[in-house]
Amino acid sequence: MQRSPRLARRLTLLVLTFALVLSSCNIAGQGLYVVGPGLRAIPLLSPEGLAVVANYLWGPADETAQFGPLEGAIIVAIATETGITFVDLLTGEVLYAVGSTAAAPLFGLVGMRDGSGYGSYAGVVGYGTGGATWLKYDGSGSTFDSPMDFGSSVTYDMYQAGGDMLADLVTKVQPSLGVRFLTNQPAPPPVKAPGAASAGPQSVWTISTEVLPAGNFSGELVSAFVADDDLVNPAPALVLTRGVSSYLYLDDRDGDAPVIALTLGLDARKLRCVDTESSAGWLCAVSLFGDDQLALLNWDGAGLPVMRGTVDVGDGPVGIDLVLLDDGDVAIVSTGFNDDSVTEVKVSNVGTLVSTRTRAAPAGCVSPGHAVYFEDDGGLALVGTCWQSGNYFVLRTAL
Repeated sequence: MQRSPRLARRLTLLVLTFALVLSSCNIAGQGLYVVGPGLRAIPLLSPEGLAVVANYLWGPADETAQFGPLEGAIIVAIATETGITFVDLLTGEVLYAVGSTAAAPLFGLVGMRDGSGYGSYAGVVGYGTGGATWLKYDGSGSTFDSPMDFGSSVTYDMYQAGGDMLADLVTKVQPSLGVRFLTNQPAPPPVKAPGAASAGPQSVWTISTEVLPAGNFSGELVSAFVADDDLVNPAPALVLTRGVSSYLYLDDRDGDAPVIALTLGLDARKLRCVDTESSAGWLCAVSLFGDDQLALLNWDGAGLPVMRGTVDVGDGPVGIDLVLLDDGDVAIVSTGFNDDSVTEVKVSNVGTLVSTRTRAAPAGCVSPGHAVYFEDDGGLALVGTCWQSGNYFVLRTAL
């Protein structure tokens, strides 16, 4: 029997639709969860920085994860021009969204938590031109507290000490003021009445009075990293500034003036590090927007860092992410904002180049600015944002 052209077109459309569903969220037959590659059409207004805040692989529960009141498989928080959107990467479902904040437009966000599950603190701070917006959940109820805006000075970057969501310290880089810190100092248990059940300490996140003044640095402050979240004996900070020549400073946080540790290239943007769990210490990368490069260095968390070289990436790198691989090497992902590209770099724990792969972002993604790694049952993958086209994408690793 010969099918009519109209019927054939309908069948083709059904097949393509089904294939798109499978590619965007592939749940394999043997209980394996694998997020398929491709562009996601969820409308987002100028999305920028993002963070994976929960993953079913992180905890004891199978197939689900929690971040505050949210439940999903792999939960990513995305900063946008107006607010913060939480998405489950496996299903593509928007789990929660904050549509308007005083800090907008947002450049990025940082996630913090005290544990996993519904009974623990979970929070996200979005930062941007108008300061920062705090979205928190204190362990009870069915939703986040109302967003709390604090500060009005532009904030370029925030990052947890050691890159760990469980850390008790977060750097806050404000170019007009300096590097400040959010700290989590648990309050003592409240006094209980005789015979009452004891209550455990509650997390108290606050903005520390400590400031590394902007006037101590040459160039515009853009990023900072602290390896240890010790709140009693402050750990040294690496502080990044940008300019025609960008500088990486070492500040011991002891009141003395910081020292220039490294002179880098044109228009640095982000500093990110990962613990290699070896004698090499931390492997760090700096995105050099004007040079289309990443600078690579090692740091022991205390003394002067050691420059390891540079590697070419796409045109206009901004956000970067690093992950330690099972073989001891480090994977780095960078996006080319100006040429719609994604570059992955594999280096040894001392920054020796192993391999690099640059490819086009999925069709329809315009101006990708940020990407981060995540894992599912299929292994390593990455999710990134498309600033101009207003969507996000997923790619399986090319390394």
